[in-house]
Amino acid sequence: MSASFLECRQVSSGIIGLYLKLLYRKKVIVRCGYDWVEFADREGRTFEKILSRLISYPVYKFADGLYVTSERHYERILQIRKSRNNLVLVPNAVDINEFSPRENEDEGLIVSVGRLEKQKNFMNLIIALKNFPFKYQLLIFGQGKLKESLLKSAEENNVNLKLMGNVSSRELIKYLNKSMVFILPSNWEGNSNALIEAVSCGCAVIASDIEANREIIKDNQNGLLCSVTASGIRERLLQLFEQKDLRERIRTNARKSAEGRFNLENQTRNILNLYRKVLDRK
Repeated sequence: MSASFLECRQVSSGIIGLYLKLLYRKKVIVRCGYDWVEFADREGRTFEKILSRLISYPVYKFADGLYVTSERHYERILQIRKSRNNLVLVPNAVDINEFSPRENEDEGLIVSVGRLEKQKNFMNLIIALKNFPFKYQLLIFGQGKLKESLLKSAEENNVNLKLMGNVSSRELIKYLNKSMVFILPSNWEGNSNALIEAVSCGCAVIASDIEANREIIKDNQNGLLCSVTASGIRERLLQLFEQKDLRERIRTNARKSAEGRFNLENQTRNILNLYRKVLDRK
């Protein structure tokens, strides 16, 4: 094998990387995009709970380098690895030139992005909009098994919902730019790409007050945090619909935070530095 090192894009493939490390005497770097153990636990997948633990521990312990997207995942890995050597925190990032503010908002347009699954908490978002006192339209981008349930709930609650399916990045950016509010009401998350994309586009963001989202959104600065309940979501939606000045301030601060922390150029530089450190280590 002529490669200088092997890179595995998620922890689940890291065990193959460790096998090839032994077989070919090559160094292995693993990208930890989300905490596989946490997701398996939350989604109640019994077999995957066991498998994720059996694979994650040796990967965290014996990979030559790891880069991790979230602070809490970093700390969990550190408890196993017992060393910060070649363990780097690199949050997800976007091309801030591509994901950038461009158009004026469409009045009442609410945009959300995510799989149509329990994790994303779209059912409570729909309930939050029942008898909403402002003109609005809710667009949700994504696919999933709850599609029919969400449509039924929207019909029963007379909620103006349109499920948009999966679209290209270019198409999504167009809707993010037009949104009056972007909302991510998830019950749990990794380091959400969708949330970072919305922040980079200068959206007026609402995100659920969970540990993962607090790594991206500072409440009342570059976004608003809400509880995962329908009433908590509704309260924050009303606040942004009623207060244009607040929306504009959040938009400005959101874009600034993306330029500072979620810039793809900075992320690439940090990853390249990790590559060099791993390759230089004897």
